[in-house]
Amino acid sequence: MVPWPVFLLEPEGTIRLANRAAAERTGFCALDLAGEPFIVAVAPEDRSAVVAALDRVAAGAASEQVTLALRDRSGTLSPARAGITRAGADDQMLCVVVDPDAPAVPAAAIETPDLLPRFARRLRQALAAPLARLSGTRPPAALPEPARDAFAAVAATLDDLASLETEADEATSERCDLAGLVTTTVAALAPAARRRGIALRLDASETVMVTTRRPQVTRLARLMLEEALAATPAGSSVSVSVINDGPAGALLQVSDGGAALDEVAQAAARDPLAPGPAPSADRFTAAGRPLRLARLIREAEALGGDFEVAPEPARGMIARLRLPPR
Repeated sequence: MVPWPVFLLEPEGTIRLANRAAAERTGFCALDLAGEPFIVAVAPEDRSAVVAALDRVAAGAASEQVTLALRDRSGTLSPARAGITRAGADDQMLCVVVDPDAPAVPAAAIETPDLLPRFARRLRQALAAPLARLSGTRPPAALPEPARDAFAAVAATLDDLASLETEADEATSERCDLAGLVTTTVAALAPAARRRGIALRLDASETVMVTTRRPQVTRLARLMLEEALAATPAGSSVSVSVINDGPAGALLQVSDGGAALDEVAQAAARDPLAPGPAPSADRFTAAGRPLRLARLIREAEALGGDFEVAPEPARGMIARLRLPPR
């Protein structure tokens, strides 16, 4: 019944109990929160300050107040204030109480410019000339395979940078069959999948009509499939589905056998410029394409849709592109 989100923590910061308001604020089931570190519900850039405050209270400080951004299950951030104190028998636990309503955000903070396009443009300009000189020393086909792979990764990252720095294309939308576009894309990538011993399965038997920008959605579908194939080990499979979700729109779903991303890795891959400690390696950085997830999200938003990735139990990762009904 308490409207304030309340978390009871073990001394090391693990959640023992979260009330209903905390579960609703974070988008998790209260039972799912139990046993998780409290910082899973905190924005990456605020985690070090929160951990330091928890440590001070656990070490004997009477209480602490911190300003932070809560991060819900979908990755959405909301500014908040929290009080931290000791609780339980012999004060062996920590209690975090969060204000029930997000404080007002100044207009200047809301209108913060997007730095990613500016960063992308400068980095691409800095890398383009040296890469051109390196590529001109020997024909890429004459290079050994590891060197060719390295050049391909750098070229892919430059392509991602170019996409992130470019404003959304305002091409005319048209009625098109998403299932047909995806079927053509799968057919084009099937030979590459066979060479690597990967089974490429398609479930798109019926027509799924959408109103969208055909070249952009075709490119986005290809990027999704290429990334899934690159991350999937030989002998595994990639499943592609096109679903007519009625009022919710159309859904392109790609399920692969590659390594999934946890909550922290997802946050870092979605926002490459977020402050905080350097993120650990993930499937995107391992393939030399650290900006690929940010690009997929940006291009989906430019089409009026949304893009998300999630772990798939006992398999790998699943990516979903949802286009709105029109």
